[in-house]
Amino acid sequence: MMLLALNKDTGQKVSISQAEKDCHYNCILCKSKVIPVKGEVKARHFRHATGKQAGYKSGETPLHLYAKNFLLKHRMLYLPDGRVQLFDSVHVERTYHGELRIDAIGYCGLRTYLIEFAVTHTVDREKLKILKSHNVDVVEVDLSSWRKPCPTQASPAAFNNIVFEMAPRRWLQRRRAFPRLYRWFELILERFMLSRKPRGQQPHEPVQLPLRFYHSKPRLG
Repeated sequence: MMLLALNKDTGQKVSISQAEKDCHYNCILCKSKVIPVKGEVKARHFRHATGKQAGYKSGETPLHLYAKNFLLKHRMLYLPDGRVQLFDSVHVERTYHGELRIDAIGYCGLRTYLIEFAVTHTVDREKLKILKSHNVDVVEVDLSSWRKPCPTQASPAAFNNIVFEMAPRRWLQRRRAFPRLYRWFELILERFMLSRKPRGQQPHEPVQLPLRFYHSKPRLG
C-alpha cells in the first residue's frame, strides 16, 4: 500500500494524511500519476491513475526498470555464492553476440556477467539453451515476490537492498576454464540420469535457492 507520494509542483514527499484532492501527485519510483484515496471503508492510500504501470514500454514493469537503473547507477551486486561483485562498467538492455536481449551486462576486467531480473517470468528453456552455448557467467535475480503495480511499499533505500542482496538469485551458468570438456561431462551426466528415471517422468526444473546471508554486509543508503 502506497502511503507516500511526490507533490508534482514542489517535488516534496507527502504522506497520505497530508494529501489534498485538488493537488497533483506522482509515484516516488516510477514518477507516474497517483491519486489519493480517502474513503471510509479501505485504509487511506495513493493509487496509480491507470491501476498499473504507466508510461513504460510494452510489458516492462516499474520494478524491472528500477532494478536495471539500480545496477547501472551502483555497479555492484551480490552474487549467488555470497560474493560482492564490483563492475567496471554496466550496460542495460543490450544484445549479446547479436542473439539475445539481456537485462544488464556487467564487465569486470576481461570477465563478463549477464544479469537477468525475473519479475513476471524467468528465463525460458530456449533462451537458456542459447546462453549455454556461450562460455559466460549468467545470474538470475528473482524479484517476483516484490511484484506489485509499483514497488513503493519499500523506501528507495530498502528496495536498493532488495535488488542488491535480499532477493533470491541463482547461477544459470558459470564460466568454465575448459567449456568443451565441461559440456561433454554434462551431456554424459544427463544421459546417465535419464537412463535411471522411470519412463514418463519429466526432469525437474532447477530449484531457486535463496541468497546466503553474512554478518558483515555492505549496506546501501
